[in-house]
Formats: sequence, C-alpha cells, structure tokens
Amino acid sequence: MLMKGQTEAVTLVLVTGIIIGLVGTAYLWGAPLIDKRTSTIDVDIGKDFINRLDDAIVEVANRGAGEKTLDIPIGFLTVYTNDTDNTDNNSLVLELPINQQMLFPDTIVYLGNSRDEVGIYGEVEPNILTMTGHSSGNLHLVYIRSRYRELDTDTMTPQRGFKIALNDGKEVLKGTSQVTVSFDRTETIIGGAKNNGNLIVTHVNVVVY
Repeated sequence: MLMKGQTEAVTLVLVTGIIIGLVGTAYLWGAPLIDKRTSTIDVDIGKDFINRLDDAIVEVANRGAGEKTLDIPIGFLTVYTNDTDNTDNNSLVLELPINQQMLFPDTIVYLGNSRDEVGIYGEVEPNILTMTGHSSGNLHLVYIRSRYRELDTDTMTPQRGFKIALNDGKEVLKGTSQVTVSFDRTETIIGGAKNNGNLIVTHVNVVVY
C-alpha cells in the first residue's frame, strides 16, 4: 500500500509525464506551422525588397541622374550584367534560404502582369518578376528574379523601344549588406528595337556589398 508521500511522488511523476507528452505533441504539430509561417514572412520581405529596389532603378533611369542606397534585409543578392550570356542576363536575383519547401522544383511563378520578353511601353512593367524554388534534403531555397526587358511603343510614330541595362561591361556582383543604384548613361541604338525603331538604352549601375 502506498503511503501519502509515495502517492504524491507518483502523482507528480504522472503529471510531469503528461505535461511532457502534451508539450512534445504541441511541438510535433506546431513546429511545421511555425516554420511555414516564418518562411512565408521571409519570402514576403524578399519580394517587398525586390520591388523597392526596382522602384529605385526605374526612378534613377527615368530621371537620368541620381543615386539611391538600400539595405538588403534578407538573403543573398546577385546582379547579373546586361551582357551576361545566360538565362539571368540583365537580372537581379535574391536567394533566400527558408525552413520549408514552398515551391515545386522547376516551377516558375510569375509575380508581374506580363511574362512577354518584349512588352508594350506604358502598359507593363520594365521587368519580368518571377519566383522559383530549389530543395535538396533539408536545404530549401527560393529565388526571386527581376529581369529587365525591352519595352516597345505600339502606336507612337516613329516607333521606339526602351530598355534598362544593368552594369553593362562590368562584372557580376554579389552581396548581403547594401545595394547602391546610380545612373550611368543613355544611348540610342538606331533601328535596334524589336519593332525596328530606335532602341533607347538607359544604363544603370547596381552595386552590392
């Protein structure tokens, strides 16, 4: 027969075991939800940053002067130059490590209103904004890409084309701290637009640290 002190000890052990079991169950079910929520927040921060960076690039290009500096709040930013011979040509790519897989591999999610390689000036953004994912074991990555394309006039006479060119003739740059955007120069390529009009290229330097 258990004495009073023994009963209290057994009760304490049972209660402790129940509490540990409840905490373990809550963690088992709750941890994935927390990871998913954290990953979603990180991706939202990344998309907001890329949009703000694009705003700075477009503003400097339209003004034909000036400089802007932004902090990189998350991830690893790479600037691929306009003359880079790969699929990331003339692009900003933000690489985000996340806790959970959010996208199927080889799936491209378009975040803008047009995916055409040549857009209509005044109707679509100067960039194609996409998001892709990569997973290998416990490593999960999201890539947010902003690639600058040509925009051609549709009804304007004479026909023209416009394009923002990133870091033409310079090296690919990478960093995680800050990014500075500055106007470089503007050039006109006679008959260089896809609509056979003159192509006006605005060169913008994007330097990451």
